[in-house]
Amino acid sequence: MAIEKKRMRQRRGAYGAFDETKALPQELQVVTGGDPNTQDGKAVYIPIEIGDLRRIVTSDELDQQSLDVLRQVLADIEPTIKNAQSATVYANDRGQYASHQGQNAEAAANAASAVAQDIIAMRDSGAFKGDQGLQGIQGVQGVSGVVAPSAGMFALEVDSATGDLYAVYPESVGDIGFEYDSSTGDLYVLIDDGA
Repeated sequence: MAIEKKRMRQRRGAYGAFDETKALPQELQVVTGGDPNTQDGKAVYIPIEIGDLRRIVTSDELDQQSLDVLRQVLADIEPTIKNAQSATVYANDRGQYASHQGQNAEAAANAASAVAQDIIAMRDSGAFKGDQGLQGIQGVQGVSGVVAPSAGMFALEVDSATGDLYAVYPESVGDIGFEYDSSTGDLYVLIDDGA
């Protein structure tokens, strides 16, 4: 491949006098000052073809742009980092508080358990029993609790072992019926008056 030799032209001047429409293909355009696209105002442009003008960027500019982007990213995430740090500190404080409260609750439960054990021990040792008092006056003799139903009479009796209610009556009476009203709790005796 043969290398074509050509003499390149270049234009130079301040950015205000820079007219990219006058740039010929592969003609360097050197801006000596005032370029808003660079920090120091200086730049070099080269048209690849008419209407396609490119700025040549130096490694120093790339380094600076990288630093600027990094600074901006850090500035953007700084509030998030501060919020995360604050949330971490808050969560740590709440965790310590919860741990402290848990220790207090455990201590209170242990103290309550010890008091309960003390009360049980005092009960078992008879500490709550006082001396027996004086014998009271004998009461009046009550009516005998024995019921012997006679003709036409009946008595109710509760079996203390089972709690069942029985009607006790002489055989001559025949069957006596009962009816229980669960809404009122009333028990009715059904008497056949022969009518």
